[in-house]
Amino acid sequence: MESREDFERRLRKVKRELLGDGATIGRLEALTAVAKLLIANCDGAGFALEATGGTQSVGTTDDVVVEVDLVQYDTGEGPCLDAIMESNVVRIDILEPGGRWAHFAPGALDLGIHSVLSLPVVADGTTVGALNLYSATEHAFDDDAERMGSSLASYAADVISQSGLYAASRALVDAVLEELGTREVVNTAVGLLVGRLGCDEQAAYQRLVEQASERGSTVREAAEWELREQQLRDADASSQRPPADRGPEAA
Repeated sequence: MESREDFERRLRKVKRELLGDGATIGRLEALTAVAKLLIANCDGAGFALEATGGTQSVGTTDDVVVEVDLVQYDTGEGPCLDAIMESNVVRIDILEPGGRWAHFAPGALDLGIHSVLSLPVVADGTTVGALNLYSATEHAFDDDAERMGSSLASYAADVISQSGLYAASRALVDAVLEELGTREVVNTAVGLLVGRLGCDEQAAYQRLVEQASERGSTVREAAEWELREQQLRDADASSQRPPADRGPEAA
């Protein structure tokens, strides 16, 4: 059996490869940036990669991507999870009749997301995650968006299969993805606190540390709690808004 020292040494090596400039995560971040830039109506993109402990968000372009992903992870349903589980493209308009995800849909709408395109990332014959594209526009993604997204997902699969991520042991993969997912969630929560409290990033991060200490939790758990609280605040604000004036046709 591998010793703890050997495991830690290999883990550090894989982390250096993945987190270094031009390594796997940097390339995935570049791909999501390209998706947002080139695919019409794409307001945010990110990868969701599979790990034994759960799906992790990586390479996200915007805070809302992490927030919508978290709704899926919390409810256990959504287009991203279906794309991974079924290894199929999922393209949906959240307001379409007969929606498939009764718990995910309200959370996505509260965050201003109306359309989702999730494309499986298949490396060496195994579905390892999904590329997720989110839009605030209804019926945002068409066949052209799906073709472009599929090409980016295919390139991502090549990047992953050639990296140290999936050449490493399952334990190393899980450890690295957990660290990367934690970074995404914490950075998103810090951004929300900066906007809500009007403080700088250092003070916002310290607020998360203090919350974690008070609850006896990890900083990631405190960050997830903050994101969920923000979603509840957004939902409450949405429910209190007066209905939009639809003009004479609504009469």
